Amino acid sequence: MKGKSTVDILCPCYNGARFLEQLIATLLAQTYDNINIIVANDESTDNSPMMLEAFRTRVEKRGYGYVILHQKNGGLASAYNCCLTVSTADYRLQIDFDDRLTPDAIEKYVHALDENPHIGFVRANGWEHYLDSNKTDIEFLDKPWISRAVQHESKLYIPILLNQAYLALPHSYMFCRSCFEEIYPDNQIDESRLGQNYQVLLALAYRFKGIFIDEPLFYYTIRNDSMEHTAISSEKELWRIEESARLIKSVLKTAGAPDALGEKYAGIREYRLEETTTLIERILEYQKEFENIGLNSVMTISIKTSG
Repeated sequence: MKGKSTVDILCPCYNGARFLEQLIATLLAQTYDNINIIVANDESTDNSPMMLEAFRTRVEKRGYGYVILHQKNGGLASAYNCCLTVSTADYRLQIDFDDRLTPDAIEKYVHALDENPHIGFVRANGWEHYLDSNKTDIEFLDKPWISRAVQHESKLYIPILLNQAYLALPHSYMFCRSCFEEIYPDNQIDESRLGQNYQVLLALAYRFKGIFIDEPLFYYTIRNDSMEHTAISSEKELWRIEESARLIKSVLKTAGAPDALGEKYAGIREYRLEETTTLIERILEYQKEFENIGLNSVMTISIKTSG
């Protein structure tokens, strides 16, 4: 389908060689034609740069625009900003190198935005795809927050802040460039090492209404070696909570929210930070007590994070 609206697909990439063939295949299979692929190589140390260049002929034969950018390693948000420096399409969507879209995903996202010019973004449901694990089934990612097939989402930022709506899936939504630039006139976001999710979807959800398509349009890959699904150190978890609280206040303020709103929801994260700190302190105290009475014990602190 050759629509009038242009779409930039933003692809930050760091050591993604294992999945790049899958990524290019899912993009070339789209039923929508007016697409530009923008890849930012975040100083990968694997074969990613060579593979990305090798795909050029296939991508351009498909009729897509194709831009490969290279930068010094700065993390996901930094690579996202790198993509934004050359993004000029009407709509934008980010996809991680190990995730996939259904063939009609871009077409349906675009249709929803074209038919509803008063909204800023469109979201969809999706499927979990288990990789390198004993689970081979594919099932719905989550229970949709909005249960009707197409529904305006006027206060999506609230369930995002309460961890009741998925945030860390950038290919689950597409947004209007003009709306994004209304929030970020310089077309750049906070380059937090926590990533780009709060800066993009939370800001858009506060400022604009959206639409939810209750239909699976993407696959979310769950890997055993994914950083999001492995145990992390207590120090790293404390940093994540503290950084998310900072981002919440910063992003909401940038989006035009009153300071009190940012303080309120950041306070939830800060309370969790205090709880987690107390838990870790108690575990360390118990471990010291065991050592004092001559018990040999090994304790592993594994904390499941929720964003």
